[in-house]
Formats: sequence, structure tokens, C-alpha cells
Amino acid sequence: MQTFQLEVNDNISDKIIWLLSSFKNDVKIKKIDTQNNTKLEDIKISIKTALEEVKESKNNNVKLNDAWDLVDEL
Repeated sequence: MQTFQLEVNDNISDKIIWLLSSFKNDVKIKKIDTQNNTKLEDIKISIKTALEEVKESKNNNVKLNDAWDLVDEL
């Protein structure tokens, strides 16, 4: 089985879903909420930034803020 992610206009997606529904036993359809993906991407960037700051502070012997302060900012 292969997995694809398509971004299409709503009118087209309705037609694609209708067509694929004819292949119930061979196709799984899962709607992906793009708003949640954006939020997850923001969280990944925040965590990556925090890890880079930790690495930089270790290299420069700089004291870090309290971890709860960082979590509050996220």
C-alpha cells in the first residue's frame, strides 16, 4: 500500500473522494486537519530552538532559565 498527501481545491477533493469511495476494500481515506499540522510545525520549531539554546549555553557556560519558564513560553 502507498500513502499520498494531496492538496486540492474543495470541489476537486469531493470528486476524488467520491471516486475513491468506489474502492472501499482497497483504499483508506483519512482527512488531515491542516490547522493542527501548522500548530505541530510551530511546536517543532520551538523545541528545536530551545535545544539549540541549550547547546549554545553549554558551549558558552551561560546559565539557563528555569525549564518551567521555557514551557510557559511554548
